[in-house]
Parts: sequence; C-alpha cells; structure tokens
Amino acid sequence: MTETGAASIQPHPLMHVSLVRQRPPQTSRFPSPGLPRWTRKIVAGVLLAAAALARSQVSLPAPAANAPGGAASTIIVLDASGSMTERIKGETKIDIAKRAVLELVRSLPDDARLGLVVYGHRKPGDCADIELLIPPAKLDRASFVAAVNAIKPKGMTPLSGALEFTARALDFTKQPANVILVSDGLETCGKDPCATAARLKAAGLKFVVHAVAFDLSAKEAKSFACIATTTGGRFLQANDAASLKDALYVAVTEAVMASPAKAAAPPPEVITPVTIKAPASVLAGAAFPVGWTGPDNAGDFITIVPKGTPDGDDGNLAYTRQGSPLQVTSLLDPGEAELRYVAGRSHTVLARAAIKVTAIDVTLTAAAEVTAGAPVAITWKGPNNEGDFITVVPKGTDDSGYALYVNTREGSPLAVAAPMEPGEAEIRYLSGQRGHVLARRPIKVLPAQISLAARDEVVAGGVVEITWKGPNNPNDYLTIVAATVPDGSRGAIAYTLHGSPLQVTAPSELGACEIRYISGQGDLVLARRAIKTVAAEVTLTAPAEVVAGASVAVAWTGPNNQNDYLTIVARETPDGTAGRFAWTASGSPAAVNAPDAPGTGEVRYVSGQGDKVLARRPIQIVAAQITLTAPAKAPLGAPVPIVWTGPNNQNDYITIVSKGTPDGTDGHFAWTAAGSPAQVDPPDAPGPREVRYVSGQGGKVLARINLEITGPGSNP
Repeated sequence: MTETGAASIQPHPLMHVSLVRQRPPQTSRFPSPGLPRWTRKIVAGVLLAAAALARSQVSLPAPAANAPGGAASTIIVLDASGSMTERIKGETKIDIAKRAVLELVRSLPDDARLGLVVYGHRKPGDCADIELLIPPAKLDRASFVAAVNAIKPKGMTPLSGALEFTARALDFTKQPANVILVSDGLETCGKDPCATAARLKAAGLKFVVHAVAFDLSAKEAKSFACIATTTGGRFLQANDAASLKDALYVAVTEAVMASPAKAAAPPPEVITPVTIKAPASVLAGAAFPVGWTGPDNAGDFITIVPKGTPDGDDGNLAYTRQGSPLQVTSLLDPGEAELRYVAGRSHTVLARAAIKVTAIDVTLTAAAEVTAGAPVAITWKGPNNEGDFITVVPKGTDDSGYALYVNTREGSPLAVAAPMEPGEAEIRYLSGQRGHVLARRPIKVLPAQISLAARDEVVAGGVVEITWKGPNNPNDYLTIVAATVPDGSRGAIAYTLHGSPLQVTAPSELGACEIRYISGQGDLVLARRAIKTVAAEVTLTAPAEVVAGASVAVAWTGPNNQNDYLTIVARETPDGTAGRFAWTASGSPAAVNAPDAPGTGEVRYVSGQGDKVLARRPIQIVAAQITLTAPAKAPLGAPVPIVWTGPNNQNDYITIVSKGTPDGTDGHFAWTAAGSPAQVDPPDAPGPREVRYVSGQGGKVLARINLEITGPGSNP
C-alpha cells in the first residue's frame, strides 16, 4: 500500500554543507597551494599504489600468479580512511580520489598489469582493515571502475600494514613489483613505514615504491620520502589537482619503464642551464604565469617558497611537463619569496628568481544582526581565487573551522546561512588555499521567534492542521512524532515554504506526541508543541459468510485518513499484508473481493500510514458451487457450447486448453458475464482438452472437465 510516512528533504540550492567543521592543525611553515589544507587529505589515499602483506593481524591474500616473462606488476593502494569523507569545494575527498584513480587507469596501456588494494573502507578504527579488491593481472578497466566506485571511506591509515599486505599480493620475492604510493598523511597505526619498506626491499627481488606526497609539510614530506629512496623509487610532491595528476604520470611512467618487458632503465637526469621568467610581484594566493627554459627531466618542477627556505623544502609547485609558461599558485603570506626550478630526481635547485608576494585587500559588508538560520546578504571584495569561500560561524570558532558556505565564484553579494545558535558570530572570507581567513566581520545571531498552534488531540494516523510562525529558512519543515522520539528523527513532514497553515499526518501509534518545527540546517528542533493521538472509533459490518472470490459489501465507520483501506484476507495472514482492497475514500459501503481459497477470513480496516490494522471482523469464506457441462466430443473449428453454474464474480471466465496445460495458462475463452451457455472456440488442433472455470481474481482454476476435440472424418 502507499505509505504517507517520512518524506525526503531535498537540500536547498543555496547551501552546501552543514555544521562547523574542524581542520587539522597546520604544521607546515610554508603555505601550500591549490586546495584548502583542511581538504588536502583529499587524495590522501587517492591512489596508494603501495605494496605488501603479511601482518599477523591482517588477513593476507594468496600470492599472485607470476607475470608472463617476468614482467613487473603494479598495485594501486587506495586510501579509504575516514578523513576521505571531508569536502573540498563541495565534493568529498573520496570522490575526487576516485576520479583521479580512474583517470590514471584509463591512461594505462592495455597490457599493463594492475591490481587494487584498499584500506579503511569496512571498519572504523581497525588497522587490519586492508583488502585486495583486484589481484594484479592484465588490466581490466571495467572491473577497476566498478571496484573503485563502490568504495566508502570509514577507517584508519595503516601505511605499514598496507605495504606488507601489497608486497605479498605482488609475490615480491619472486618477481618485480611496483607500487605507486600517494598519501597526504602519515601512519596512524603506530608502525614505521620507512622501516617496513627497508625490510621488504631487502627481502624482495625488485620491490619499488614510487611515493607521491600530497600536500604534506616540509617535515612530513621528508619523513615520507624515505619509503621511495629506500626501495629505489621516485619521490614526488603534489599540492593541488594539477600537480597530483602530473606526479602520478611520472610515477606510472617510471613503473612501466622499469618492467623487463618494456624499455631499459630511465634516462639519466640532465643538468643544463635554466631560466625563469615571472612577474616581479604577485598577489597573495593568486595564480600567475612562470616562463622557463631547462632540461625538463621527468619530474622537474617549479616551486615558490618564502625567501630563505632551505633547499629541499618545497611550497606550491607545478611540473614542467605542462610546458612553458606554467601556472603557479602564489603563497598566502605577503613578503619576499623565491621561485625555484628543481630537478625531479636529485631535487637539485637548478635556478632561482626573486619574487614579491603582496597583500590583498578584502572587505565584507553585511547587516549587524540576523535571525538564527536565516540567509545573510554579504557584499564582498577580494581576490576570488579558486576555492575561496565565505562562511558564518559562532565567534570563537577556530580559524580552521567552517559552517555552511558559498564559493566566491558565485559573485557579490552572496547569501550565506547564519548559524542556528544565537549569540555573537563572525562572517569570514577564507582562501581556498589552506582555508586561511583573509577577512572577518562581526554579526549577531538572534533567536528565531516561533509559534505552533493546533488542536490538542487527533485520531491516530489523522491529518492535523497546524498554524505556525517562524523563520521559514530554506528546508525548514514541520513534523509530528511520538514524544519519546529523539530529536533529528521525523515522521510525515510538510515544508514551511508552503505557508501557514500546513497539513501534517499524525503517527498511527497511540499516546503522547509532539509537533516539531525543524530547521533545514542540521535538523535542529527550534520549537515543539504537545499533541495526543487517540484511538479511532472504527466499526465494520459485513455478511457472516461469502463465496470465495465474490464481492462483499462492507459498511464501515472510521477516520477515513489518507490511504486508509479495507481488505479481506485469511485469518492467519500477518498484519501489514493486504489482499484485495478498497479505499475508504470511496465511501461506505465499500465493495471488497474475498480471497479465492475457502476458510476463515477477516475483514480488516487498515491505516494508510504504516498499514496498521485499526479494526477487524471475522468472515467465513465458502467454496463456490460450480458445474460445467459440455459434449464429450466436439468437432474442430466450431465453438463449443458450455453450460455452467457458478459465482460469476467479476472477470471470471471459461477457457478450453490442451490437457496437461499448467494452471494459469489460457486458450480461447468466454466471460461468464456473457451468460450460460458460454460459446468457447476450441484449440486449433484435435486431441484431448480440458474445459476450465477460472476465477477473475488471481486466475485460480475453480472447476474443470474433460473434452475431446475431433478432426475431420472423426466419428463424433
């Protein structure tokens, strides 16, 4: 039956995220580019192509079959830890990571041998949650796409365990094994991935990890680089989507070239004169062009760092494989800085050029007060760099926190929802790069004034008219639930955008309930009013018995709530299971068809909300008395007259089929409503046949007799 319970609440297009989010503390001295720091764990495991197996607490996979001709296999290890649910520019990190992995997979040659390991996707807080989803074998793009798209992040970041697990999956002691490891974070399970990498390298035939540090601080990047240097792999850095894509390209190229089935070792690094051409000054956080000439070795890049930063510590960067000029993202902090051309393999600085980062002017204009949860009209001026956004948060919220927000790319003015908590608050302009606060303005959040008016009692499952006053913010709604139901839960709902009064269906359960005004921002209860649901007075009047399948006139009284209905079922039928039915909205008496099977039945009045039985009455279902009379033999091609008696219920019919035909399969037929005798055309060939009386409800055969159809020349 149709249910009129909870309805889904669609997000308002104005808003993107709810609740204040907290970013991890900043550990880097140097601003990092592109994406906000709080989001950077983004591809944090975007593609962890790492390797390994064998941790006692981990269920280890069987070794992969040896690759043909000793060809190296590669495994992608994807981070599905809980932090991958955080958002970047309105999109979760896991979705960004999935897209990056799939783009990499599509770029590989058809004969590439590739596998997939995922960790943190099944159990929160479980360092043993590591799984081989696709064993290393000839690339199957369709399987990869399906496996990656199904991943849901939940757990920890066991880098050491993932390396061991993947090494075993690659059978690394018997054949070459390549791993491409991409991470924005360090080990969270108390192990030492660098020591693990060294042990695996010492035990393996050729175990190589190409490590890509995604938006790590200088200190973190150096501690992460040892995984690559220990195993003879490449260490690459990335701090935005473009540089991550380039770093993966370099890593994949290295892995393919390292395969015995492919070309020889990578060419040596070329150290030649380099030139850098860039503006003398740039605005903080802005993207700017950098022209260059140089060797363009695989993995070479240009980075911007504060003046005096030690060589080897990198900031925002772009890989030279993208050509000249490159787009480099400036630092956020104003001051003297330096552009550097860095050789990708040796990390040697081949050229440097001075550049000045100048401060940017950001202003925010808005009303001094706003009602809780209401949109604030904010006029702003600022850099409008990629990922910049404006949010409103309670005063005292850490600068790394944010609530509902709108990207500055939407223009000025913007409408941003205020917090639900009354009190002092701040409007903040945040950079898309690390979520740095570039400007702030105070605003006071006033409590919303809300009233709810309705009657004190309602029949369970009935509709309540509610007159209300309130903020009517996007996605606000009214609901009625049992008084014991926790805040955040809802029953049937009506959106406040439809005005006052609203019609809301009460629960079908009896007892104390509440009308609640719910904020569309975070499902917070802003106001509530008590209401009691009482039992409906329901009566049913019907004959004591009915012929199976026949229509019964059932007189009733009751609430006649939306989608209430009457049904007749066998007495043992569980509540919530309907037979043939009639809506109460059609009035009283209602015509309801009985089941086809004889026995003790029940007439039931059922609530349209939750299919709860509100009243029942016994009824005896008796077998229909049916007779069929037809000639023992009938000639082919002529209608057969069949005299019958029976219930003649709606859509009953008589048919002739070949003997042995399964019930439910019909031949030519005639409706019983046409009267007796029925004229039925026989099958198109002579032979033994069966005349059947069939119920119009469910197609059950209620009676049958034999009939012989004779051909030409037969003796009738």
